[in-house]
Formats: sequence, structure tokens, C-alpha cells
Amino acid sequence: MKRKLLVYTLIITLISSFVGFNQLVEGSLEIEVQQKNLADFQIPQFDNTVIITWDGASSKYMDKYLDDGSLVNTLELLETGYRQKIRITSHKTSTDPGLCTIESGYGPEIHGITYNMWGEGTIKLSIPDNLTISERLKDTFGDEVKTGLVFAWGLTDNINWTYINQAETRGSIYDNSMSEIDYLIASANLSWQPDDPESRAAAYHGFDEGLGMYKSPVLTSDYLGQKAAEWIPTVKNDRFYLRVHLTQPDQEGHGYGDSSSEYKAALKECDDAVGLILDELEDANILDKTLVMVGTDHGMYGTGHNAGPWPDVADDLNELVYVISHDSMRHEESIAVSQQDIAPTVLAAMGVDLSLLTPAYIDDADTGIPFWEKTDSTDPSIKIVFYKTDKMDNFDILSNDIEIKGNFDIKLDIKEWSPLRTATLQISDNTINADFNSSRRVDWFDVNPKDSGTGVQSLIFTLIDPFGNEATEEFSLTLKAPSAFWISILPILVISTVITLKRKKR
Repeated sequence: MKRKLLVYTLIITLISSFVGFNQLVEGSLEIEVQQKNLADFQIPQFDNTVIITWDGASSKYMDKYLDDGSLVNTLELLETGYRQKIRITSHKTSTDPGLCTIESGYGPEIHGITYNMWGEGTIKLSIPDNLTISERLKDTFGDEVKTGLVFAWGLTDNINWTYINQAETRGSIYDNSMSEIDYLIASANLSWQPDDPESRAAAYHGFDEGLGMYKSPVLTSDYLGQKAAEWIPTVKNDRFYLRVHLTQPDQEGHGYGDSSSEYKAALKECDDAVGLILDELEDANILDKTLVMVGTDHGMYGTGHNAGPWPDVADDLNELVYVISHDSMRHEESIAVSQQDIAPTVLAAMGVDLSLLTPAYIDDADTGIPFWEKTDSTDPSIKIVFYKTDKMDNFDILSNDIEIKGNFDIKLDIKEWSPLRTATLQISDNTINADFNSSRRVDWFDVNPKDSGTGVQSLIFTLIDPFGNEATEEFSLTLKAPSAFWISILPILVISTVITLKRKKR
């Protein structure tokens, strides 16, 4: 009798353990959406602005080398500033369309530059008159604001090509605004004579002793950083706008790829140039009065950057990382902005009345708007939903009326301008926050059916951005909990126990 009681007790204990494993855990989340209010916003004002672009700087590797401390000088800007995501939304990911958009605040439908202008045989176009930051500052403040342009290759025709082993080409996008530039450094500043120490030191591709020629008129980041820094003491008692473009990351990216040591070294040389400029701003005691932006014209993926505007291709090409020196520039919701938002932001921060400018900056497909005025009235878009269970090797498309057994992961492909305030999955009465969300993807990991209930269930996905725009998607499917360990081995335990007792009885 005691042995039978032992068997029954064991069976009851095992079943109770299994039932305990399947207790439902319910959770809830209150969603609160704060609306953006600009009524009390104080527009930041600066005496000076410095924009430094590193040609072809990948957002992935900018973030990586900022995070690991490799870009020590640019990292200093984050002590008072922040990282700003800036998207290319109006043009292909090439240098000249990007530079023209940065300089003007307009897309190619207005500035007219749809491809790189320096190629041999290309039609040489320029940003139309009176659209650049330099011109508009001069129009507003006259000689009260000094303007400087420090550029990595040729911008004028008067380069000495005698000892340069390259077709006689130059960039033309600044032709119309050149008269408003007080300080210009580009390839034409050098003699390009074989025995000129400055030319040899400044030449990015170096002097080929075998050919007896320079390989190109492209300039190093170190030389350009020095020349930019040299100008600052001469204008420290004035207001000024300094524009610097460095090309080494693009050169090394095309040659070796964005993950190479050469590409990293090029980014670090750009960072060194930033350091030279920051040192002069600090020595002049005007860093706090100067808005500094460090960013890029386009990204880099592998050895190329041939793509269209966001969101058509990878973030590496059209989502850019900018480091902004002052946190007062940050949008309240830290949302992404467009490349065409840079110019109106700089102009407004330097005191230009944007309402007097034409074409008007209205934040449409071809015009920008100051960072702090950026808004979002478009609902998020859920493009496709994928799932994967522990038993599956790859994700599959989620659809109605399927059966999912055991724990599972969910991945949403989405399109959303702002970072999501909330991303939730509701099953029965259980609301589950997303484990990861971005402007393109939302993930939930290891969702357990036992926490929400099994059987036929509705899965409701809800995305809400900071401005209250919302998207929902609902699926009806069957969820099954995996067999608990104890219940799966229960028959074996019972049989083993009975056999053992029978043997002892004998």
C-alpha cells in the first residue's frame, strides 16, 4: 500500500510541476505620447560657423571610431554637443550633389547639380547665384561676416598642370559664389613644381619620381587642416563662416574598402585636421561662440557609394553621422533631419531671416528647414513581418492562420522618419515592448506563448512615433506552448518507477 501511495504521489507531483510551468504572466504598458511644442523654444545663435565634411565617411565607421575613442578630436565636440543623424533624401549619393545640397539647403530640382562636375568632358555647372550660405551671409551682413573655403582639389582653371599626370579637370560647383569667398585654399594655391617642398607635402597622391610628375592635384587633410587653422586668428575679432572639405576617406574607401586599416587611417587624419581647427578656436577663446559641424557628403559601403536617396538602399550610404558642437541645436525628439536642412539651420543660427529668402525653405522634397522646426506627420509603415521559432533555421513571412509552436522571434521591416516612441506586440492581455527598434526594423526576441495564452490568438503590432503618428498590423494564428521537460519525460518516470517497485516486490 505504501509503495502504491509513493507512485501516486510521484505522479501528482510531476503533473503539478507541469501545471505550475504554465501559469500565465500578464503585463501591461501605458503609452504616453508627448507632442512637440516649439512655442518656448529659443533659437540658438552663434557668431561663427565651421562646417567640416569628410568625403565618403561611413556612418557605421564614424560611430565605431567615435565609440572606441579613435577620433579623439571630434570626440571632444561631444562634451558640449551631440551626434545628429542626417539623411540624403533628394539626390544620388555622390559628392557634388551632396555638397551643393549642404551649401544651399536645396535638392537638385533647385540647385541643378545631379552628378559630379569634375569629370573629363562633363558640362561644368555651378550652384545658381545667391543660393549658398556664403552668399546669403554676405547679402545679409556684408563684410561684417568673413567667409572661407578650404577644399581638397581644384576649383579654378589656373592650376599648373605641367607636372600633374592627370587630365586637366576641376570642380565647378562654386563658380558663381567664388566672388563672395574671402579666403580660398584649393589646388591652385600651390605651384606644383617638382622642387617645391609645400607642393610635395600637400600632394595626397605624392610625387612620382619615375614619372617626374604628381599623380593628381588632390590635397591632404593635414595640409588643409593647417590652412584652415591659419585663417582663424586673422578673423577672430570678426564674425566668420568657414567651410572645409577633406577627401581622404573617399580616396581610401574606393581603393581599400571601408573596413580597411587605410580607411580608418584616413578618418583619423581628418580627425587630426579637426583638432588643428579646434585648437585655434580655443586659443582665440571663441569656441563657445562658434557652431562646429563635422560630417560628410555621402556614406561608403565596401568600396563604393552608388545609390539613391533614403530609404531605397542601405543606411551606410544615405544615413550620415554628424557631430554637432552644441546641444542647443538638438531637436527635442532627436529625430533625423535631411541634408537640405543644414543650410537653413546655419543661416538661422547666424541671424539670417529665412522668411526673406527665395526659394522658401518649407521642408518639402527639395527644400530644408532648421533642425528644431523639423516635424513628422506621416504614419509609420509596416512593410513586412517575419517570424522564426527555435526549430527554424531562417525567418519566414508571418501570415494569418499559421501555427507557431514554442518560443519565437519577430522581425518587422518598417519605414519611419522619427525614432519610435513605442513599439509593442499585444497577445491576449499581454503587451510586450520591442527589444530593438530603428527607422527600418523592429524586433522581439524569444516571445513565449505561455506568457500570453495558447490556442487561436490575435497578434497586434503597434508603432507610435514621437508625434503621435501610429501604425497597427494584426494577425490571427494558433500558438502552442512547447512540451515542458517534466511532462515530456513523465511516462518514462512512471514506467521506471512501476518496474522498480515490481522488482522490489518480487
